[in-house]
Amino acid sequence: MARDVGYLHATMLLMGDGQLRSGSVAEDTPPDPDWGMGRLRMRMFTAKGMDFPWLARVCAVEVSDGDVFTPCNPNPDANGINQALPADVDELKIATFWFEPNLATTEAPAIIKFEASDQLGRVENTAPQYPVGAQRLWFTDNVGGRLWSLIGTAESIPASTRSGYYHNQTKRKVYTSLFWEDSDRDDEDGLPAGDIR
Repeated sequence: MARDVGYLHATMLLMGDGQLRSGSVAEDTPPDPDWGMGRLRMRMFTAKGMDFPWLARVCAVEVSDGDVFTPCNPNPDANGINQALPADVDELKIATFWFEPNLATTEAPAIIKFEASDQLGRVENTAPQYPVGAQRLWFTDNVGGRLWSLIGTAESIPASTRSGYYHNQTKRKVYTSLFWEDSDRDDEDGLPAGDIR
């Protein structure tokens, strides 16, 4: 993760607890203009830091203008085929990030949207609002036992104005960080009871 700053950015977005100045909790995108994704609450992706069953993944994909793509499968098997989450899972968090080279210029930024859905028809979408390139989806009910998919759509990717980063190309590199887990906090070596976020 530390070898590519994009993975680090996406995972830090994933670690926000959603707490806002108002006292409410914002689980989904867009980030709050004052508090972003909330307070940073770091998690260790280990048996001691997560509650079984769990899985954490980071993925990256290069996308071009108009692409419809799969940023990251939430639960791939050994052959890469996406599977339903275990029945005990009751939290799924997904964060996406891309470096947007046109933010400090007069050129338009990229518009990339993401959609998470389960096989029962529930769909949640992100909206490309400020800050561009930072988006998150967070599910805490009816998560387990369902086949979740994540689809990205590169609605508009103008040419990059940044030398050294797809200069003059209509491409971006999209990073995704996600995890899912049970939150019963009943593992012998896991987090303490009552530690939800």
